[in-house]
Amino acid sequence: MKMAVASPREIEKAVVLAGILEDLEDGQFPRDANGDWDEDGPDRFDEDDPDHVRALLERLDRIGDLWRVALGYSVLTDPKNAVINPDLSYLELHPRLLEGREAVDTPFRFWFNRLVWRHIEAVKNAWNEDAEAVRS
Repeated sequence: MKMAVASPREIEKAVVLAGILEDLEDGQFPRDANGDWDEDGPDRFDEDDPDHVRALLERLDRIGDLWRVALGYSVLTDPKNAVINPDLSYLELHPRLLEGREAVDTPFRFWFNRLVWRHIEAVKNAWNEDAEAVRS
């Protein structure tokens, strides 16, 4: 699946939104849509104060559209796209991409290891199995 890349500004907005949500979770009055703190504003957020709620809604409205950030992350992490390793709890390239990068960066070592060592290991395993069969 293809998705338009989020601009640096859109990513910055997503980070500010995450900060605003964290501010609210901590009970603080949220930062503004630029990520700045209002020096003259209240310290604590009062959800029962209409002025506080109005200020929050205005800040959220100024942040704007974040679809490309959210959908882009969704596309990036979709296991069907094989971009990110789905077996890890952190972001790392999919093993197929890492293997492909190794093949491009160090082609001789990659292909030598892939072709020669694989056969050597197969011979060693067969040798060990034969030796075990003789011992039995």
